[in-house]
Amino acid sequence: MAIVAFSNVFVQAYVNYFGTACIAGWGIYVKLDQYMMLPIQSMGQAVTTFIGQNVGAGKIQRAKNGTWVAFGIIFTVSLCVALTLNIFASALANLFSPAIVGFGYPAGWILCAIAITIYYKFVKIKIY
Repeated sequence: MAIVAFSNVFVQAYVNYFGTACIAGWGIYVKLDQYMMLPIQSMGQAVTTFIGQNVGAGKIQRAKNGTWVAFGIIFTVSLCVALTLNIFASALANLFSPAIVGFGYPAGWILCAIAITIYYKFVKIKIY
């Protein structure tokens, strides 16, 4: 987490070059992005415990099945949250600042797709 937090300093410094409107749009996006990442991180932590207990008990197949079930849950929840956030992006951004609607919107679609892809790759690597 420290590496992620430290790297965000560099991202924010880069965003600052584009002016106050972009800074505000990025800030709105980051706040809304937390709603996208929360289910993924929470389920990931729960699955880690589940897998650890099953591997420790020698139930490898159950751990693999549980991983795929968790992936399905995370994918479904993430897709619902991503669609909700992106469909209502303008309305949600207006809650923060009505003048800054367009700056955070494209980042939402791109980063939602990246988050789901990374999680899938992580699950696939750990299973096989």
